[in-house]
Amino acid sequence: MVSTSISVIAARWTSANLRTWAWAKVMSAMVSAVICYVGAATALVLTGVFRGPQTAVQGLLLGMLVRMGLPLGAGIVLQSAGGPLAEAGVMGMIAVYYLFTLAVESVLSLRLVKTTRLIGEAS
Repeated sequence: MVSTSISVIAARWTSANLRTWAWAKVMSAMVSAVICYVGAATALVLTGVFRGPQTAVQGLLLGMLVRMGLPLGAGIVLQSAGGPLAEAGVMGMIAVYYLFTLAVESVLSLRLVKTTRLIGEAS
């Protein structure tokens, strides 16, 4: 009787911890995705704003600073603060989402620059 009670209590405790851990992983993934999305979207906007022939390089460099700085800074702050996000591996999630958003943002940025060059040649 006692061993059955202990088994039930242990199963519920493990189930509760598993749910908490799973939600921490989900929250870690969501926070990482939002951080990387905001960085990539801001970099894309800056690339579009500074797409003239004299300011294209400055726009790309400023976009690169935002695209790298925001996820890196947020990852360092979240990891050093500790808590459930750090335990769930928020820095690793940021690295994965950063690579994905970098690839997507690079393709979109090249299309934006190519469109600008075609419009400039038509004028």
